[in-house]
Amino acid sequence: MSKYKYSLYGYHAIEKADITINGITVLSGENGCGKSTLSRWLYYIINESNKFDESLYEEFSNKLRGNLQKLVRASREISQSDEFTSYHEVIDQINDQVDIDTLKERYISLVKQFELRLISFLSAEMMKSRKKRIFSYLKISYNEDKILLEKNIAEFFSSLIADFDQKYEELCLDKEKRSSDQLYRFIKKNYSEEDKAPSNIQLSEDGVKLLEKGKFNAPLMIHRAIYIDTPMALSDKAKMLSPHWTDLYEMMISPQGEMPQSGKKVLLRIRRLINGQIIVEDDTFGFNKELHFHREDGLNIPLEKAATGLKAFAYLQRLLENGYLNEETLLLIDEPEAHLHPQWIVEFARLLVLLHKELGLKIMIASHNPDMVAAIQSIAHKEDIIENTCFYQATRSENSLQYTYQNLGSDIKEIFESFNIAISRIQDYGSNNL
Repeated sequence: MSKYKYSLYGYHAIEKADITINGITVLSGENGCGKSTLSRWLYYIINESNKFDESLYEEFSNKLRGNLQKLVRASREISQSDEFTSYHEVIDQINDQVDIDTLKERYISLVKQFELRLISFLSAEMMKSRKKRIFSYLKISYNEDKILLEKNIAEFFSSLIADFDQKYEELCLDKEKRSSDQLYRFIKKNYSEEDKAPSNIQLSEDGVKLLEKGKFNAPLMIHRAIYIDTPMALSDKAKMLSPHWTDLYEMMISPQGEMPQSGKKVLLRIRRLINGQIIVEDDTFGFNKELHFHREDGLNIPLEKAATGLKAFAYLQRLLENGYLNEETLLLIDEPEAHLHPQWIVEFARLLVLLHKELGLKIMIASHNPDMVAAIQSIAHKEDIIENTCFYQATRSENSLQYTYQNLGSDIKEIFESFNIAISRIQDYGSNNL
């Protein structure tokens, strides 16, 4: 099993964080210490580095679509017939992950069709001003001399075909360079991240740095990160508010493979805990899929109307069933104990430990709940995976509002000392005049 080290220095509330991820990693600290920032940027780096080629292809195809959309718009002005409805079909195919030769063939075919159509348009009986308007829109120099005009048309369409080759060459160069700046650009674009990228961030896999000298490599053994910052994300409406909420909702709806055999015991445990299961059904109008909670006594309600605490188990069940929780995934959860009854906190901790033990799932959670921290440590000992479990405490640096993350290993004493400080403050509130 590969080992990972994740580092982030001098960014927002974080002064220094060197985080080991071997199995289950627990980050603890007061509000505002940067736990969510650590989770968010690790999620970005893992996912965008793994789908970098896909992002390049999408950007490439969008540029081609821009060229073609202009032709489609002009074709509507030339004729209202349905002859060129195939334009839209081809444009849609440009977004498919087809091989580049097929893509180029489709693109050139469409360009050539429109070139012939435009030449034919020259001979049509209509006002010259209308013709000039079309040519002006396409940025083709209009000329009364038909030979010169046809030459201008030929040059325009040759430039469109040459543009394909140029953009494809740029795509290949970007794939080879694997620039960190390009990676961060896609992170900002694909995840609507408004903050500037950290200048001192690193992820290492088995001692090999993945971000170095302005370039990056994707992890070999982790292919996906799943980030859950609130169970409130599990509704059809909420999924549109954040890209990582959209990703989570789509994973809960759509399977990507078989659930590992070793996950069946965990799945059964989840169903017993919630006295039912989460399933996918058609919405009221039959247009979309939505998540429902089916209880053993026959209750059937949309998941968004179920108890908030139940939703924490809902995402584990659906992600497990749909094949997303395995040794190639890192699961990141912010404060999983939120909205959970104390007994369910212990049960949730048990599920996390079992998911790592049975499936090899790597997990990083942020928590400031003593029950969650103690339960993970105790159950990890019982299940004999304590060596793969690591706790961190965020401590405020002297004369600063930034925090340093201290590696506590499997010892949670310092975390509980910080909880005791909080308890003493509460006692002060009761004994002192405010």
